[in-house]
Amino acid sequence: EASGPGDSDPRLAEAGCRMARLALEHNRMYDDLRFQGHHDSITGLANRLLYEQHLDRSLSDAEILGQKVAVLFIDLDRFKQINDAFSHRVGDLLLSEIARRMKTRLRPGDTVARIGGDEFTIVMNDVKDAGEAGEIAARVLGAIREPIVIDGRHMQASASIGIAIFPDDGKDPEQLERAADAAM
Repeated sequence: EASGPGDSDPRLAEAGCRMARLALEHNRMYDDLRFQGHHDSITGLANRLLYEQHLDRSLSDAEILGQKVAVLFIDLDRFKQINDAFSHRVGDLLLSEIARRMKTRLRPGDTVARIGGDEFTIVMNDVKDAGEAGEIAARVLGAIREPIVIDGRHMQASASIGIAIFPDDGKDPEQLERAADAAM
């Protein structure tokens, strides 16, 4: 015989809803913390940890598939002077804009990361040769050089880029990073 709702049913339903809200909030907080642990807080780009994970995975895949991987080191020129002359807030806005521009010049699947103050890296999978990496590096440099307006101030940024190719310039991350840094 079917019976209607009991006195405790509304309380149980309410408690179930509270628990579901808590579980959703917990999952959102976990996702936020995971994102923050792998991304730069200013630019939203991958951070050093995520860059290193991507590079390790890219080199493993490239070795198996017989492909080349390009590692680019990018260092903004005179960034400290911008921070000192205008403020760290303006410097942060400049970094964010440069990061946005770099992402638009890369191929799908390429990884750009901010690994320190004004230092960025790019990992490009399955490149044909250094020439292809150089063409993309030139596009990135062009994007960085485009005039930027922040708080009504016209700014011009520039950067230095070094390129290393796996396996030609190194067989592991440390060798490639040294080669890209030396090329810069």
